[in-house]
Amino acid sequence: MGHAMTSASARDALALLEAEPDAWNRYSLADFARRVGVSRQRIHQVALPPSNPRPRPGASALLALIQARPEVVDDPKAGGMSTQEIADAIEVSTSRASVLCKQLGLPNRKETTLAQRIERLAGGG
Repeated sequence: MGHAMTSASARDALALLEAEPDAWNRYSLADFARRVGVSRQRIHQVALPPSNPRPRPGASALLALIQARPEVVDDPKAGGMSTQEIADAIEVSTSRASVLCKQLGLPNRKETTLAQRIERLAGGG
């Protein structure tokens, strides 16, 4: 049964490699995984470089957009762009744009709260 590689087990793997730089040569993948406490498939996924690395779509485009237009990072209520506007500008899906914004620590892109939506639907604005 495989286990997800937690940040603790990832640290264990890195610590083992730092303590024993030749660990890849001395241990089989299965032995290495047992020492860290995860499956050998997970070690392979995390530790070994992929043969065909996938590009992270939109990350560099969002950074370029922020450099060109610093107001993008502002809250949408303060003139910043919404997640949909960012997604359209960097040509990714809204969900990917949302992930990128969270990874960069941008303010919440939601323009309204649930209470504001309910009030608007009830006719309050």
